[in-house]
Amino acid sequence: MNMIENEEELLNELLNTSVSIEKCREVLIKLLNSRTLPAQLLLEPINLLRNKKTNTFEFYKFGDGMPEISNLEVDWTTNYYDEYKVRLGFNFSYERFENLICVKSSLERDGVKGFSIKLNKNTKITPLQEAITMKKLPNNYLPPENLKESVNKGNLVYIRSAVLALLTNNNVNWTELDNAVIWALNHCNSLFDAHIEANYAKAINSNNSIWTTEYYFEQEVYLNANFSEVRWLHLLEVRKNLSKNKSKGFIRNITNNLNSTRTEINVGKNYKEKQYSNQKNSNCADLDKLKIMLKIGGGIAILAALIISIIGKVK
Repeated sequence: MNMIENEEELLNELLNTSVSIEKCREVLIKLLNSRTLPAQLLLEPINLLRNKKTNTFEFYKFGDGMPEISNLEVDWTTNYYDEYKVRLGFNFSYERFENLICVKSSLERDGVKGFSIKLNKNTKITPLQEAITMKKLPNNYLPPENLKESVNKGNLVYIRSAVLALLTNNNVNWTELDNAVIWALNHCNSLFDAHIEANYAKAINSNNSIWTTEYYFEQEVYLNANFSEVRWLHLLEVRKNLSKNKSKGFIRNITNNLNSTRTEINVGKNYKEKQYSNQKNSNCADLDKLKIMLKIGGGIAILAALIISIIGKVK
């Protein structure tokens, strides 16, 4: 596993030519193998691929010499990764590819030889913070079901995705969000990584005059690449600022019941209108994030170009 050869050439090819499903799968494997692109960055884009271009992936198969995937981290060794990557060639299913993302993320975090992300000489690493752990939960707190389920599975990639999903859900108020993160951290002390500033996760900017939606999406990409407490707290403040300024797609639907641990869903016409609006905002956000990823460059830009070339404009 190493850097992707001829990144600029591949990027131009993806942006300027028609990409087949076979080519798409080939590039996805190259990105998975890359040591300059944190594996977790692949998770959201491949989910978008599955939803928008279903034939990118095959139906999940097992049996007759094709074993099932394992969701137990204790099984996720280098041998498991290598063996199941070979099996991906015989069954390029979403389930198998997603599983390999989780496995590689785990091996990256553990610093396993051949899997750790390569850092350049200008990389800055800051020790773990403990600002959130100092906060306490209200009595009898119950977490959102999707977060609880992710924690019960013990899969850090899913836990982080569930936490980020709560941040982007405008129907979850700030107090509920804070409590959910405290609860997740209490049950998963490895939720946050040390803060890193690198080519794939650049520095944050405390000047709120530049906190645009474009800046937010850029920092969201960096958070996925380096899930540090510093980046989480910064992204939270940026989103709060955008909500306060009534930026499109960021306005929080704050409810009066701040003690609620689950957002109630309204039924009838209002709910249908809200559901349509949320879906529309989500599609716009998908396209905006892909555009930002193109500007970041490197493997992140290649990933964005691949998704855009396959699904076209997000409708």
